Amino acid sequence: MIRSSILAGIHMPLLTLPFDPLTGPILKVAIAYPKSLHQPEGGEPPIKTINMLIDSGASWTSISPGIAEDLGLPETGLRSITSVTQTVDVKEFLADMILPMGGSAPITDLRLVEFPMGDDSIAGLFGRDLLNQCLFQMNGPGKTFTLSY
Repeated sequence: MIRSSILAGIHMPLLTLPFDPLTGPILKVAIAYPKSLHQPEGGEPPIKTINMLIDSGASWTSISPGIAEDLGLPETGLRSITSVTQTVDVKEFLADMILPMGGSAPITDLRLVEFPMGDDSIAGLFGRDLLNQCLFQMNGPGKTFTLSY
């Protein structure tokens, strides 16, 4: 269900979806080559729709290996990622993200890191770098979540 909310006088599109308590809140988003850069040869850039787990424990929004290559996303360098067991350097890419909310502008020039997910049904983590710009509420007993951006 798409509605809207008003926070501090700002109109924000609002999306409420069900979730499976075993997997958590999954958001289907589209990842695209950044429009701020010259488009690749051949017209419109490719867009890939992926499932992202909303993860407040992830500092950075990340995508599975191979997605950046499939879309030809420009690499911006390396970023150190710390997990529970280790710190690793991972590739960072520039992309645009389209959220599944009517009236929501694309998130442009987003920096995504490439990190293995370990679950084929999830191709990315929607991390705190984006959650810090959103309103997010999870209703455990009702098995729904609400995201406003």
